[in-house]
Amino acid sequence: NPRPHARPDVYLNGVRITNSKSLTGANATSFSIGGGLQFGTATGYVGNVFITSSTFTGNQAPGFAGLRISNALGVTLRSVSVTNNTATGAYNSTSTLSSGFGGGAYVNNVATLSIAQSNFDNNIAGRGDAGLGIQGVSGVYLTDITANGNTVNANNTASSIYYGGLFIDSNTSVIATRVQASNNTLNAAPNT
Repeated sequence: NPRPHARPDVYLNGVRITNSKSLTGANATSFSIGGGLQFGTATGYVGNVFITSSTFTGNQAPGFAGLRISNALGVTLRSVSVTNNTATGAYNSTSTLSSGFGGGAYVNNVATLSIAQSNFDNNIAGRGDAGLGIQGVSGVYLTDITANGNTVNANNTASSIYYGGLFIDSNTSVIATRVQASNNTLNAAPNT
């Protein structure tokens, strides 16, 4: 019998999610997220997430278009490609939702994150975290990764914008080897 409050672990190998689209919600305070793949939510938890030899490309959503993992015990990504995804959302002053963030991959509120031999390239976001965003993670281990050619297009945004290629929040312990983040663009809106 499973423990009643045990978090389930997730194991994915050789998964390919391409050209998927998450549609916008019915009103200004509602929208869909996770065009590619999402594990965990603000109130939903998962155990350890292991993703290997997988591709997330060409996906679209108002927020978190490629890959989002939240509220997990630990995350391991090996030989994962997150490319050419688009978070189409923009700032909406009547909404508290994070539309327009997470074009490529976004990982938050996990104990440890280990990424190796992976790329987060050529993703687009309307507000921030276009390539790889990491927030609320105690320990981060990065080996042989790229976050290149990502773009934040905030030209129509009346609010703050954030991070084009690679973002790791300031309260995180990081060990990084052979990490490349280059040719990332932040297109700021006028008067921001």
